[in-house]
Amino acid sequence: MDYSVAKFWLEVAIVIINLGLWLFIWNSNRNKVTKQQLEAHAVQLAEINIRLTQAIGHPELEPLHRRMNNMDKNLSEIKGQMHTLDLIHELLLKRGE
Repeated sequence: MDYSVAKFWLEVAIVIINLGLWLFIWNSNRNKVTKQQLEAHAVQLAEINIRLTQAIGHPELEPLHRRMNNMDKNLSEIKGQMHTLDLIHELLLKRGE
């Protein structure tokens, strides 16, 4: 048997085994990083869920909506009064001519 041929095939086998191990380790590390990122996202989603359940809901906002609607009515009344005052002012200016 020729030892140089056996040595060649042994080196080829070693390279193939090393390549396989490298691919296995690379894939394993990639999966580990992906899993860590997914766990981090799961923690973030849990925190968001907690904050959403503690957030202000519709019943708490209803008085605020009522106050805003009243402010809108008050502003339209003030606009009407301002228009009336403008008309009175214009009338007074025309009489003074």
